[in-house]
Amino acid sequence: MGKTFDLGKGFNDAIALLTEHMQTILVALGLFTILPAMLMHFFIGSTELNVNPLAAFSGFNGIWVLVSVLLGMLGSLTIFTAFLTQTKTDLGATISAAAAMFLPYLLTNIIMWIGIGLGLVLLVIPGIFLMVKLVCASPIVAAEKEKNPIEALKRSWEMTEGNGMIIFAFLLIIGVGIIVISWISNLITLGMILNGGVVAMIGALLAAIVSAITSAISLAAIAAIYRQLAEGVDSAELQETFG
Repeated sequence: MGKTFDLGKGFNDAIALLTEHMQTILVALGLFTILPAMLMHFFIGSTELNVNPLAAFSGFNGIWVLVSVLLGMLGSLTIFTAFLTQTKTDLGATISAAAAMFLPYLLTNIIMWIGIGLGLVLLVIPGIFLMVKLVCASPIVAAEKEKNPIEALKRSWEMTEGNGMIIFAFLLIIGVGIIVISWISNLITLGMILNGGVVAMIGALLAAIVSAITSAISLAAIAAIYRQLAEGVDSAELQETFG
């Protein structure tokens, strides 16, 4: 059995990460999440995305959606890298380090979410179980420079041993908070987006900002879980990429 996860410390650590790395979070999410979202609004249109998403994702539009998703993942990996690096580095070095690990990060997430998705479709509970057990896989790639997706998933499984229920409770509380924030945001922005024109642009921007905020919260929560459960990762390993 690994270390025991402390719920209260998890919340405190998540808040500390958000506070300490606010500049990196703002730049990374602005560059990799908010900007792509606004470009999608410009080229595809938020009305089409909300009213008929399947049609919006067809043809050339689908390329924009794919690029937006990949950039969002790079932004998330950049933030994970900033969260889990022991010494401060400049933003350019952090992005470079994240880019170097992007392929393992992408493959790890694809494998992980295929498993979780199948579990949710079949019986729901297996999907939730896998989500909890594999929650540390992404930070493992970022912090330990693990290039083998299977090893990252295996290590996450081992790290979370004996902490399933408390991690689930932690993620549930964070998830409910994010759902409430997103619900309120949708009530405000959806009507604006459907109106079209400048109002729609403002609504799309507000929606993108709220999405970025909730993304930062979830990333901080996951990083906080990893930091508690990680066993003696040498901080020097985290600096090799920054040379």
